[in-house]
Order: sequence, then C-alpha cells, then structure tokens
Amino acid sequence: MNHYKEVVKSLEQGRFAPVYLLDGEEPFYIDLLLRYFEDKIIPPEEQDFNLITLYGKETNWRDVMNAARRYPMFSDKLLVILKEASQMKDLNDLAAYIENPNPTTIRVIEHRFKKLDARGKLAKLAGKKGGYCTSDKIKEEQVPHWITEYAASLGTTIGEREAGMLTAYLGNDLQKIANEIGKVLIN
Repeated sequence: MNHYKEVVKSLEQGRFAPVYLLDGEEPFYIDLLLRYFEDKIIPPEEQDFNLITLYGKETNWRDVMNAARRYPMFSDKLLVILKEASQMKDLNDLAAYIENPNPTTIRVIEHRFKKLDARGKLAKLAGKKGGYCTSDKIKEEQVPHWITEYAASLGTTIGEREAGMLTAYLGNDLQKIANEIGKVLIN
C-alpha cells in the first residue's frame, strides 16, 4: 500500500517515470492505479490517439516495444498499458526498452495475481528507472484497521466492531470489502 501512495503522489505532482510495473497478489491497488492512469494522465479528448491498451495473451514483446516507441499526437504524453502481462511468454524481453525509453511515453505493465521474479532484469530495471509497485495481500488481522482507514478516506467512519464483522464475513478480499462499503454508502 505504501508503494501505491508514493506512485499516486508522484503522478499528482506531474513527475512521470518512463515505466511503471504493477504486480502482486492483491488486485485492489493495481486496479486503482490502472484507473488513475487511464482517467487522469491522458485527458479524455486525447485518449483515442494517445492511449494504447495491449493484453499479454494477445501480444508479444515486439508489439509492446513498437507501441511504446511511438510519439504522441497532439499531446505531451503517450500512455501504453500492458494488461495481464503475466500471460505474456516473452515478458522479460521488455527490459531492453526500459534501458533506453522514449521520453514522451509512459508505459504501464500490469502483472496481476503474482509477483514478478525480482531477480530478473525487468524487475530490477523497473525498480531503478521507473515506478515499481507491489501489492501484497494483507493479513486478516490487519483488515479491520484497513476498513476503518478506507472508510475515512471516503469521508465516513466505521467502528472497530463493524470492521470486525465485515472482516468475519468477507475475509481479506479488499475489492469485495470496498464494494460492500460502497453499497452501504449508497443506501
């Protein structure tokens, strides 16, 4: 979660890294960051030309490299998002791009439900030259505290007892918990 806050803070300040690697077993923060990239980095009127979304199962490293080497049209930045990167066979070949990135392109690699091997060249370079955000599952005993913090970020309060009840019924699936809190707030 700390990585998430650091990445969002740098994005809000307009400090963009050439590449962001989002991995981990907890998809909640990965989804939040992806939504932030898609909604806030490239204005909606420029997205047709300057937002490219690729999927790991349907693409190879050459397609991702070619997309990332393009220049933006009528904008300062081009955003290339690679979703489901864990399904891409030649993912580690993307490390070559990180060594010499296009300065007008922001590339986001989403590696959901498992961590990328930290010993590999891609992870090392992403940590050095870009933004590397790992989203780990939180332990069940930490969930009530997370619920109260999350509710506070939404402008409401949830007591310890209620947070404990939510944890008992929903476990540590943060997306599910966030959805249920959202439903309660709508009512």
